[in-house]
Amino acid sequence: MGGLFDPESGFSSFMGKVGDLIIISFFGSLLSVTVLLACPAWAAVYYASVKSIRSEYGTARKEFFHSFRTNLRQGFFLNIVFLLYLAATFICLTFSNSLDPEQGLSIIYWIMARMLILPLLLTLPWIFPLLSRFTMKNTVLIRTAFYISVRHWVTTAVLVVLYGVSLLIIFVMPVLALILPGAAALAASFLTERVFVRYVDSEEREKRGNWELPKEQKAD
Repeated sequence: MGGLFDPESGFSSFMGKVGDLIIISFFGSLLSVTVLLACPAWAAVYYASVKSIRSEYGTARKEFFHSFRTNLRQGFFLNIVFLLYLAATFICLTFSNSLDPEQGLSIIYWIMARMLILPLLLTLPWIFPLLSRFTMKNTVLIRTAFYISVRHWVTTAVLVVLYGVSLLIIFVMPVLALILPGAAALAASFLTERVFVRYVDSEEREKRGNWELPKEQKAD
């Protein structure tokens, strides 16, 4: 029993990480309820899960709010952009459903309206990690997210499924919002960080700090 509860034991370390995931997920879910703060909140969830849990730098709460404060203004603006795009997409979808399906142009418009969902599915899985990781203007951030999503389409597909399943589980069992957001971000980081390392040279990684990379990929 003494070994089980030893602060240096694997069990204690594991339970500590679970506790960190709960802290990260709780604050992320709480701030996302406001909707307008969802983007900086989810960027903070990703940032804290990678830095404090994977790389064991700092504490979960400290790193979460550091990222949240840093990205609050830009994340708020991105939230507005995505909400406006989502509203426009919803209007197009609603209008396409009201058209006569027997008319040829109606079918084309119906298809085009649904294709508007694709940019959201492609960019959202990458926006939060990029926002938490790099300093970019919003236009560059969105373009970069879209480029990476297409360039690494297999990884993007896996991320969409990962986040989609997580949201579905939370919808069915809301109590899991206390741990799933952080767990999903942590799992996603094993995919996204391996992509990011291809676009950042070793000198830049050294300057930024290697904590964002898996330990086995740190520069010598």
